[in-house]
Amino acid sequence: MSDQKLSLEQLTEKAEQLEEAGLAREALACWREALKHFTTPYLLYRLGELAMELEEWTEAESALLQAVNLAPDFVGPYNALGILSLEQGDYQAAQDYLRRGLSLEKNAGMYSLLGTAQSSLGMTTAARWSYGKAIKLDPNYEEAYYNLALTYKSEQPDKALPLLEKAVTLDPQYAHAHRELGNSLRKLDKYPEAELHLRRAIDLNGSDGWAYVYLGLLKWKTGDLVTSEEAYKKAIETWPDSSVPYWCLAHFYEYQGRNEESENLYKKALQIEPDDVEANLRFGVYLKGIGEYSKARTYLEHALSFDPKDERVKSAIFTLQ
Repeated sequence: MSDQKLSLEQLTEKAEQLEEAGLAREALACWREALKHFTTPYLLYRLGELAMELEEWTEAESALLQAVNLAPDFVGPYNALGILSLEQGDYQAAQDYLRRGLSLEKNAGMYSLLGTAQSSLGMTTAARWSYGKAIKLDPNYEEAYYNLALTYKSEQPDKALPLLEKAVTLDPQYAHAHRELGNSLRKLDKYPEAELHLRRAIDLNGSDGWAYVYLGLLKWKTGDLVTSEEAYKKAIETWPDSSVPYWCLAHFYEYQGRNEESENLYKKALQIEPDDVEANLRFGVYLKGIGEYSKARTYLEHALSFDPKDERVKSAIFTLQ
């Protein structure tokens, strides 16, 4: 028995050393080898975590579920399953796993992830409670402030503002928080401050297309059309495989009366992501504006199919009657 225990310890130590050295695939093979001889919840958990990191989703889920079955009170696998479910877009499962983990051990990070799952399910009030719980457990947890701010950013930017300011105070290098702070300031007509934070976000993370899109919106609002166009083009350069920057620049051109360029960009956006609701809506409105009612209806009805309660789309279709 002592030899077996030593062998398990040796395999575990080797796998951990490989992980620390950045040799993830080799470490995964080592965890697999250990599980051929020893089946413990901890080994299954560690293999599951690493498999998840390497996007070996099926193996990760199988190992973590086995760990849960062997040790129902072991919190680690529940939290890992919650993260895995979030990655896969199964928000209901994520909420269930994270709640189970939190019933065993309170943790600010897991409450924040629970809030993300709830927000994705449209449970805004519950999400705000979860983010608030995370902040109470760890008042210096900048991500919880950021995530809580996101629940307010669309309709109540004044409430998002102090939360985002807190996030960047706690972490001045938090690029996404600078980006959203800049956008909230833009919505509140605080343009110089907004530009400061948007450009800071770009300095910190030049690969974030949203920062360029927000800068484009800001400079359009302030009448600097040249810089606005440059920002939208930079967004396309940064995110060539996303529909968003294409329809944003298309919308900009539409308002400048540059219809041919606008239409080409709308079509490009929909070629990349045919089910982009916003691209379908905006292209439909554009087509309505130039009298192409039949084509407009096609795109607007496609947009409505994703959310039959979307008042913007319903209103656009109604005006086609």
